[in-house]
Amino acid sequence: MKKRHTDLNRNEIVQGPSPAAIKALRTFPAEEIKFYYDGYNGSALLPELSKKFGVPRDRIIVGYGAEDILRTIFDRLDPSRDTVLLNELHFDYYHIHLHARGIRFHEFRLIPEEREFRFDIDGCIETMRALRPKLVLITSPNNPTGNVLSSRDLARILAAAPKDTLVAIDEAYYGFDDRYEASQFLSLLRRHGNLMFIRTFSKLYALAGLRVGYALCGRNVIAMLGYQGRRLGGSRVTEAVAVAALRSPSYYRALARTITKERDRAILAVNRLPHFKAFGSHANLFAVKVSPDARTAVEKEMSRMPSLVCKFYAPHLLRVSVATRTDMDAFIAMMERADRNAGR
Repeated sequence: MKKRHTDLNRNEIVQGPSPAAIKALRTFPAEEIKFYYDGYNGSALLPELSKKFGVPRDRIIVGYGAEDILRTIFDRLDPSRDTVLLNELHFDYYHIHLHARGIRFHEFRLIPEEREFRFDIDGCIETMRALRPKLVLITSPNNPTGNVLSSRDLARILAAAPKDTLVAIDEAYYGFDDRYEASQFLSLLRRHGNLMFIRTFSKLYALAGLRVGYALCGRNVIAMLGYQGRRLGGSRVTEAVAVAALRSPSYYRALARTITKERDRAILAVNRLPHFKAFGSHANLFAVKVSPDARTAVEKEMSRMPSLVCKFYAPHLLRVSVATRTDMDAFIAMMERADRNAGR
């Protein structure tokens, strides 16, 4: 059996899923594997999501992780005429896939402020009006910076967006922000037919290996994408586990508190070191600005670590994935050594 990698820098939740989700996986009836769901377009997950979020079942997309849903969106774009607007410092999958498809994209600014990064909403709206992009894609909380888009700012973007522009909010890190404005965002979804929220079970729910994602869609999104649900339904096994995870809210609330507590402890520790600046975050990750004379020392210390929770996302920006207390203690100690050795 292949040994599990020790790079913990992909924002996986190493604490693992809820006991109910594990039980659902272990006890799934083997005799049901050979059958599709009854009838067509079957799903155990769609009605569960519909009930939880109050979104009609026919406005929810379930995919093979959020990546599958993003690919569905990107593959509907026409390289000869369509453009995309992204925020700076985005999930690298976006530009990798767009480059491969030959689709032009533009970026609006992500501004580093004293406490955390901030989306340049005025710049986003100005660029959107000038370009009339087919897709506006914003990650909130953002990867790698952890900052969020408020419902007020999203409302401003939607008010300025052409009705034929799809506004997609990638909420892969949904669940770690205790100030998340759930009712306001769902209200925007009901009012704006061109809005969608993309989420995944890979992060908070700790089911990355099962590859389950979903999107909550405004009334026009399905038609805009020409999307058709799976005729023979989804995976009975993975949906059973995802449903069990959804039905374990107390476990995941406690898990989110544990992770955010470790995140904030690590940010505080890093900000005591003169060569680094850690930014506040609303996800299970955070960004650290590394001074130019400290990068070599950080790279040297990283090369010696048996297990890594960080990687460089830009020349002087380190992204840190929040893992266990032991892992974060090792990360803090690594940064302290790098700080002492900076410039040598």
